[in-house]
Amino acid sequence: MSVQSDTADVPVAAHRLQPGSQRAGGESGQVSISVLLTSLAVIGAALAFMVFAEAVDVRSSTQKSADAAATAAAEDAREKWIEAWLRAQNSPKGSDRPSHGGGILPETGGTDKKESSLKFTYKPPEPFWAAAAASAYPTAISYARKNDGGTVTSYMPGGGNRISVDVYRAKQSESPQGKKFVPTVGGKSSATAQVVAPRGLACAPLPNGTVQAWTLQCVSAKGTATAQYAEGVLVTWDKRAFKKMYTIRLDR
Repeated sequence: MSVQSDTADVPVAAHRLQPGSQRAGGESGQVSISVLLTSLAVIGAALAFMVFAEAVDVRSSTQKSADAAATAAAEDAREKWIEAWLRAQNSPKGSDRPSHGGGILPETGGTDKKESSLKFTYKPPEPFWAAAAASAYPTAISYARKNDGGTVTSYMPGGGNRISVDVYRAKQSESPQGKKFVPTVGGKSSATAQVVAPRGLACAPLPNGTVQAWTLQCVSAKGTATAQYAEGVLVTWDKRAFKKMYTIRLDR
């Protein structure tokens, strides 16, 4: 009797173990899904980081391109601006004197006061800035392209002798995995360059000048510069000295 009772209990015990086995299998499936999701999240984060790193690199190179474009345009505009301003200065008006064949009058021991008096109307440089700044646009385009292939999307000459430039640059994603999701990475940057005018600028012809030949001298807090004229036409000007007076400052 006891043997039969023990034998009958065996299937009951086995039957009671089955629910526990099902729970273990279910937990194993849940763990597998969690591991898969975690792996996908890690891969996604890695791809996002690579794309972000490329975007930062593009942004940095685009800023470099914008800085170069704005600075080069300001340098070009400065030279054109100063030259246009100097060319616009009127020749001093003197008394009616013999031209001596159109040459420079010879020096004499005594100079008539009437002859030595020169009437000069000074023209300030500010009105000549707008045209000079506008003409420097091709320079901005050229320098943006030279620096990592940037494209000028906006070119704005402004007050205070400023030139503002927006540059856009795009390149293909270098990551084999990242390019599947983000084929192209782009960036946009801006820069403003200013031609800083000197304080206390004052210009006047040097003494003993004539209508045929005279020298304009400009003095400011940043030094002295001169320009030479003949027959009312600008012949030459001290570019180095004038550029030293009109410095360039880069803003972002």
